[in-house]
Parts: sequence; C-alpha cells; structure tokens
Amino acid sequence: MVSDAPRLERYPALDDRMIEALLASVRAPCTAQQLATALAWTLPRAVAALRRLDRRLASTGQTLQQLGHQTYALALRAGVLDRAQIARCARDRKRIDPVAAGVLYRALTRPDRERTREQLQSTAEHAAADWLIAAGVLEERAGALRPTGRTESTFGIRSNR
Repeated sequence: MVSDAPRLERYPALDDRMIEALLASVRAPCTAQQLATALAWTLPRAVAALRRLDRRLASTGQTLQQLGHQTYALALRAGVLDRAQIARCARDRKRIDPVAAGVLYRALTRPDRERTREQLQSTAEHAAADWLIAAGVLEERAGALRPTGRTESTFGIRSNR
C-alpha cells in the first residue's frame, strides 16, 4: 500500500487536525518535538500546526493549553461547562479510579480541615470530588467533603453530622 504521508504534506490545513487527534488520543501533555516525532514531521511544521490548531479552537469548547516551553495539551475552555455538568455526565462510570479513591479515603478518614476543596491538590482531585458528589457518595457541607448517609451505611461508619 502506498503511504498517504507525501500527499498529505501538501495540505497544511490537515496538520492541525492531526495534532488535535494525537493530543486527544494520548490524553496527556506533549512537547512540540514529541508531536513532530510521532507524526514524522519537522519541528517547524508541528509548531505551525499547533498555531493553526490554537486559532481554530478559539470558537469551540476546547482550547490548546500551553503548559510550558513548547508543551501542549487539549483542555476544556473555561466558562463553557460548570463542574456539576461535567460530574453529572461522568457519574455513570462503573469503577472508581485511584484519584477518586484517594479523595474518598480522605473524606472518610481525615478531620474536616483536611478534607476541604482547598486541600485537593490537582484538577483531577477536584474532578473526582465533583464526580463523588454527583454520584451521591460525598456531599459538601460547611466547606468540607463528607460521606453521605448512604456511604456511611455502606462502609459501616458514623461521622459527626
């Protein structure tokens, strides 16, 4: 089979879509050099595609986030959705992931001052807390994440309400 790579090189408008697809696939930040290497491109071509992608995403719900020197990731555009909307969509996940398990553990075992939103250390922990609240596992009262009555009965614990 003949490769499409040489033919596609003549269409730079496709490059930004390839970068977007690659970033969405790996679901992690990548440097421009990593992207260029993965796509067998030159670094200037990858950087040009990143610039086009950034402009194209300006009217969408995503943004190209620059995390450091030539390090990029796809991210949710601020103000498009709120935490509750995201959590309601994500609450139907069947399994609890390690980050959510850590947030739940903290809510079950730590004093109130250690289970506030300010104590959550990453956006992943904030998202996990939102998911746990939407799923009815935790609730936020008096600034602290606390287990719901259902969670207390499931785990056989009793907290001070």
